[in-house]
Amino acid sequence: MRFLLGLTLAVTTALPGFAQDDDAKVANCETNAAMVQQIVDMRQDRMRKAKVLIQLTEGETAVEERLLPVVPGMVDWIYGLKRKELKKDVVGSFKEACLSY
Repeated sequence: MRFLLGLTLAVTTALPGFAQDDDAKVANCETNAAMVQQIVDMRQDRMRKAKVLIQLTEGETAVEERLLPVVPGMVDWIYGLKRKELKKDVVGSFKEACLSY
């Protein structure tokens, strides 16, 4: 349940509040899915949540500026999952939900 609730929150915050054409939507979902994969990888590498936030928001490793507002929510979602839930297809689930939104 927590996984689905977090996934819904992550998808709705990752998408802008306006209609997108299909190409823009796919590109946006791909970009956000890549960020989810980065966060999952860092969590599986046992990186501290605070360090992940810094890496994704500051310096050369930062995500695109337009994505900065969604980073804290995405990190909170991934770090709120149990470690065994990270073995599921988190990125695939995110991408599927994003594309269907």
